[in-house]
Amino acid sequence: MIKLNPYEFIDLANKLVEDQDYLDEPRYRTVISRIYYGTIHLLMLIKKISIRDINRFHYELIQKLKLIDISLGGWIENLKEKRVKADYYLNQRVGKSVVEEAYKLFKRIEQKIDEY
Repeated sequence: MIKLNPYEFIDLANKLVEDQDYLDEPRYRTVISRIYYGTIHLLMLIKKISIRDINRFHYELIQKLKLIDISLGGWIENLKEKRVKADYYLNQRVGKSVVEEAYKLFKRIEQKIDEY
């Protein structure tokens, strides 16, 4: 039984991106992370993908998605790269344009899911 709907991550990202109560840089980084995790959990739920080795979770998920649909796997890989930059490369700027790119990737993935 799911206690959290993956779309709740996306909803939070949408609310947070416009919330001026927080500084832009940490807010945008958090939004990208929420978009990424919302997207991967949605894909795992819909595609019924399970990952056994949590240490290789992201790699295995991307590889499994590429087997299902190469573009789907590529988009999630691109989204992961944005999330890694946002989470770990604090010396690199993450602006609203990166958030917009991440959200566009989510929308492409969501549209592809609807085709199945």
